[in-house]
Amino acid sequence: MDKTILTQIIESFYLNGLTSQVKFKVKNNEAHIKFAVDNKDCIGEIIAPITLEDCEIGIFNTSQLLKLINITNDFIDLKLEKNGIHFLKLHISDNQFDLSYNLSDLGLIQDPGVIPNLPPHDLEFDINFDFTQKYIKAHNALDKPPRFEVGISKDFKNDEVINFMIGEKSSYSNKANFIESGKIINKIKSIAFSANNFREVISVNKNAIGKVCVYKDGLLKINLEEAGVKSEYFLVALHE
Repeated sequence: MDKTILTQIIESFYLNGLTSQVKFKVKNNEAHIKFAVDNKDCIGEIIAPITLEDCEIGIFNTSQLLKLINITNDFIDLKLEKNGIHFLKLHISDNQFDLSYNLSDLGLIQDPGVIPNLPPHDLEFDINFDFTQKYIKAHNALDKPPRFEVGISKDFKNDEVINFMIGEKSSYSNKANFIESGKIINKIKSIAFSANNFREVISVNKNAIGKVCVYKDGLLKINLEEAGVKSEYFLVALHE
């Protein structure tokens, strides 16, 4: 299998260390990975093609798995070792290395929460490479503050647009604002979310294209796709 696809799958839920443990389900060469970041304020699901037998396996130390994959060449072979119905190891090989990764007991990994049926969303905007670069530049310029707000403002033509404010809530804090065109279904007040969670989601999917929906009750849904890897994330609003 193409190493870059497997790396993209893992990085999409690992989020540079925000998620450490997942259950990895494979059926008919398609992986389904539901996850929650360690602080539980972001959950999601990854669906992607993978060359692996049908299974449900536990990944407990994602960082170690990524390090093993990173030393391999572009094309790798994946095989599972099991004892009866229990999967014990994931074997990763290329033309240089034969690597073994110990799998976790599934009982040690918590299932993520479930998002109930959602009402219609209130705001909608697109995500692409340009948006990702703009957001990361603004976040970096302010030394990575923990929050950002999504709301509505007006552009120079007096048309309503979607506004992003990165920075602390207090009036004396430094802030960065930028606007994006989008679909405003209902007018809502600005809602604050974790700037770090949002940054990691879009940065590990920097070449993906997708859509974001914002719900007035305090939820932000992100759908992205890159190289056949489909990612869905839900961010819960900050309680301030």
